[in-house]
Amino acid sequence: MTDYLAGLWKTEQYPATIVHPGHIVAPGFSSIVGPQGNRNLGVVEALPDGREVTLPNFGLETLHHVHAEDLAGIIDATIKVGDATFGQEYHAVTPRAITLRGFCEEVAALYGQQAKLRFLPFDEFAKGVSKQEAADTLEHISRSPSCSADKTERELGYVTKTTMETVKEHLSALGML
Repeated sequence: MTDYLAGLWKTEQYPATIVHPGHIVAPGFSSIVGPQGNRNLGVVEALPDGREVTLPNFGLETLHHVHAEDLAGIIDATIKVGDATFGQEYHAVTPRAITLRGFCEEVAALYGQQAKLRFLPFDEFAKGVSKQEAADTLEHISRSPSCSADKTERELGYVTKTTMETVKEHLSALGML
C-alpha cells in the first residue's frame, strides 16, 4: 500500500503522505505492548514486586512505541507542512526502540527495583503464557521494530516523547505508578 500511494503521487500527483505508527500507547488504553511483547499487564505488575519475569530468547528483540498524542501531532505537522510531505513516509515513534530486557529493567527501576529476569527459548517461553500471548509475542519479536524518527524531526520539526515518558504516563493513568 505504501508503494502504491507513493507511486500515485509520482504519477498522478495524488496528495498522499504516509505515517507509520509504532505501538500506540495512551491513557485510556487498557493495555500496551509490554515487556514480553504482548499485552499481559501481569508482567508490569510483577516487576515492582521484585518477582521474576520470563522473556523469550535473550530479551534482545525490540519494541518501538509512540504516544497517541505524538501520533496525532505528527499527522497535524504533515498537514501544516503540506505539499512537501506528499509522497513521503514518516515514522511516528519514540526517539529510540527498546529491547524487551531494557523495558523490564526500566519499568522495575521506576519502582526502585532491579528486574529479575529468566530467559527461555521461544518454544519454552510459549508454554508458560496463553496461546494468544505467545502469538502476540511472536508477532512482535519476529518484526523487532526499530525505526528512525530523524526524518520526522528534521522535516516536520516534531519530537516525540521517549518510550519511558510514554510508558510512565500510561502506568500512571492505570493507577499503577
